[in-house]
Amino acid sequence: MSQVQPRFDPNDPKHRCCCGCHVMTGAKILASLHTIYVMLEPIIFFAMHSGPSRSRIDSNMLGFFLGYFLVEIAVLGSLLYGLSKEREGFLIPMLICMVTIIILAGVYIVFLFLSYLNEIVLKRRASAEAHTLVFIFFFICACWFALQCWFFKIYKNAYDYIVLKRLSLIGGLIYIQQSDRVYVAGKSRAVVSL
Repeated sequence: MSQVQPRFDPNDPKHRCCCGCHVMTGAKILASLHTIYVMLEPIIFFAMHSGPSRSRIDSNMLGFFLGYFLVEIAVLGSLLYGLSKEREGFLIPMLICMVTIIILAGVYIVFLFLSYLNEIVLKRRASAEAHTLVFIFFFICACWFALQCWFFKIYKNAYDYIVLKRLSLIGGLIYIQQSDRVYVAGKSRAVVSL
């Protein structure tokens, strides 16, 4: 029986994501879209919070946003560097952030749904129009959640691709051909008599 560990093939179908696109290309496209989003965030934030009256809450919100923004820039910079230089360790912060976002979003959606059911069952206040709006909101949340899971899968596949590629380059993938024969080696003992 022979077992050969498969060679690393960069064009393997498991390294493909949407529309037959290579996983590294897909991850770079996602990173580019995320970069655009990060660049638009401060514009949207300052447009929402600009005005003649700035209160203490606004300054606290500004401090929170700046901290969040700096962390987001660090994670995005790490992601971009990791994808461009194909260094898997630099993708880990993005993977951790995505897992955190997915978990928090899932918990939020579940609690939101339970509170809505509580409102309907116990208080019976919602109209048909409110039911429709809530259904649309939950549908949008479910689509957003599914997209986040898909994005995580693309980044995780890019991470796995880089790891496999690096292992194949440094010889970490060992190709062993095993034969069907078993060899038994033994020592012969010679008895010497005097």
